[in-house]
Amino acid sequence: MNKFIKILFITIVITSCTTKNNNDINLFNKVYFKTLEKESVVPSTDSKYSDRYYLYIDNPNFQIPLYRCIKSKDYIIYIGIPYNTSIKEIISNKNIERDHLICDKDTTKFFYHQNKQGQEYYTEYSKQVDNNLIYILSITNAKTVADSLFEYKPISERLKFEKE
Repeated sequence: MNKFIKILFITIVITSCTTKNNNDINLFNKVYFKTLEKESVVPSTDSKYSDRYYLYIDNPNFQIPLYRCIKSKDYIIYIGIPYNTSIKEIISNKNIERDHLICDKDTTKFFYHQNKQGQEYYTEYSKQVDNNLIYILSITNAKTVADSLFEYKPISERLKFEKE
């Protein structure tokens, strides 16, 4: 009987520790960005990655500091946590032409935009969660990647919310 209790205890401990993907990126307040097997988190302080992000985001009217960079062979994903700004202000960024924009009616809950500049496909997704903003920018040279991984539904489903 004692051996049975030990085995049961070990089984419970092991199963309770393996319910969460270790590759998910904790953003804030039990909100996670789900990473895929072929992706790796790279240092967001490395100018090789951050310079490109800040060229795209450069606007003195609002701040979206780079929080994490996720790299794959075919694309890069930047996650920013906007500070002291709103989705409406991000949408009105004059540096970027946005012709195909999907957003909530009052443009305060989320927006999604996909565009091509030169040979690169850019996807922006921003969502308000618990009075905080999340900004996701993905860049790829492959239209098939942009159409499969970075369409509205797949990119929005990568945000996971852990329940209490």
